[in-house]
Order: sequence, then C-alpha cells, then structure tokens
Amino acid sequence: MLFYLFTWLFNIRNTLSLLCFGNALFATGCLYVVNAICKERLELHYRIPLLILLGSCFGFIRYATEGETYILPLFFSLWASYSALQQKSIFKVALLASIACLFHQIHFFWWLGLLFFSLSSFPGNKLKNFFLYSLPSWIVPVAYFLAFYFIENDSTHLVEFIFHDYMKYEDVRFDLNYLSIFLTPISFIRTFFQVHGYMYPLVLKYKMLWCVVAISISLFLVGCYKLKDIKVRKNSCTIERKFALSHLLIFILQLLFAFISDGNAEFMVMLPFALCLYLFFAFDFRNLFISYFAASIFLWNICLSVIPYHFLQIIPDFSVSRFIEEHPDEVFS
Repeated sequence: MLFYLFTWLFNIRNTLSLLCFGNALFATGCLYVVNAICKERLELHYRIPLLILLGSCFGFIRYATEGETYILPLFFSLWASYSALQQKSIFKVALLASIACLFHQIHFFWWLGLLFFSLSSFPGNKLKNFFLYSLPSWIVPVAYFLAFYFIENDSTHLVEFIFHDYMKYEDVRFDLNYLSIFLTPISFIRTFFQVHGYMYPLVLKYKMLWCVVAISISLFLVGCYKLKDIKVRKNSCTIERKFALSHLLIFILQLLFAFISDGNAEFMVMLPFALCLYLFFAFDFRNLFISYFAASIFLWNICLSVIPYHFLQIIPDFSVSRFIEEHPDEVFS
C-alpha cells in the first residue's frame, strides 16, 4: 500500500522497480537502526562485522532486492526495539511495532516480545504501561475492520479476512508433519547461506568457485571454534538483560511459527536480527569471532548467489518475462 501510494502520486508505471528500490532503501534503514541500537554498547570494530553479517544473510539480501513485503515490517520492528531500549515512550514503541504488523502479520511475535520488555522494564505501574502499549496497537484491528468493509474482498466475515490465506487455501496451514521437520532446518540455513540446486552445476562449470566454498566453510568453522571464548555479560544492567531476553523470546516464537508453517523461509527473515540482538546484549565477546562468520556469509552469498544471479541465467523468470513483453496480446496460463 505504501508503494502503491507513490505509484499513484507520481504516475510510476514500473512498479516492480519501485518496490525493489524501496525495499533496498528500507534494508539500508534496518542496518542503520541496528547500528544505532548497538552503538553505545559495542565498539566500532564489533559493529562493522555485525552489520556485514546481517546485511549478507541470504534471506535479507533476497527480500531487499525483490518486490516482497518482508523488509518494511522488519525496519519498523527494529525501530520499535530501538525506542524500547531508549525507554522514552511506551506509546511510540507500540505504535512502531503495530505499524510493522500492518505491513505483515508475522511481526505480531515481535510486537509480543516488546510488550514483554515494556511491562518488565519501563518504570511505572504495569497496568498503566499495558494500557499505553495497547492504545496505539488498536490501529491494527481498526485497519483490518476498515479494509474489510470498504475494500472489495472474497471473505464472508472479519475473522476470515484476517486469516484469509489460512482459511481459503488448503496448502497454507498450521501443521506439524514431516514436511515441517524436513524444511525448517533447510529454510533456517538458507536464511544465512544460499543453498540451491543450481549451485553444484555452477561450481562444476566454474571450478574456481570451489576455492570460495572451501574458504567460506573454513572461516565458518574457525568462527565456531572461537565461540568457546564468549562469556555471559556480568556487568550488564537489568534493562539490557531484559532486552536480550525479549529478543530471544522473539527469535523462538518466530522460529516456532515458521516451523508450524511448513518451515516457511519467508517467516525467518528477521531471525538473524533477533538472534544478534540477543547475543550481543547477553554475552561478552573476547575476540572478533563475529568477523569470521561475517566473512564466511559475505563470501558465500556474494560469490555463489549475487554475482551468478547478475551475470548468468540461473532461473528462467527473465526469459519468461521477456517472452510475455514481446507478446502483449497473448494470454498465458
């Protein structure tokens, strides 16, 4: 809806390019907010590899360069976390978290985690704080109510409108089955590292990429070895500990929801951010182990995903789109 407003105001015809540009812009904003969150608690030589790591995660790169809707809510959720850590306004925290939910329902769990943090960390009466948090959150049900009654749709009642895909489509469901068990770890790995069937033929054709694979795996293993030096932060204040725990809760809830949704990778885009906000507020890092992970993820995804996608015909989508453009009067199904 946000980008539709721009297409309407400025008569933009190439909406896909606008969506991609907008997502890239908000993706940059996500990293800016993470830097702001960690600025007073991490030195620059820690923050730089952290931002490289988060910015290089395949799930983040993927949706920062596509016309999907997973980057905008992440930006507002991170902004809400930053506001929560500043402890200036519960109303502002809830408003930002609720805006994230309006962009995508999956960020309800981030909203819930920040509710936990607000009630346990903000000064004052908990009942009053709950009221202040709830007040701006009403924009979500109100927006759904207005959309249901004033926009043409195929739902028979408001609940069906809210949970449209889950109630209308059999292949969209909450379920615990072998597919969830199989796809969840794969999707979780792909949130950080691109893993796809095209990669094996790619490295067979361009044998120098075997060096990239070897170096990336080696850096990752060194990073895992360096993990032995991390220690729980003993001098952190109560607010920072609760901030860390609230983002651990967010991470767990988001992962569980993705699990019961057949391991949906789209519901894991925010996991690296929630996980890093937990780790860097809960632990002391005695070395630059994060640099090894950042270099591993950056090297893998840039060399095995971004560059091949730019220069090679990895998937047939572009050929199909060109064919459609060349035959504007035809009907395709």
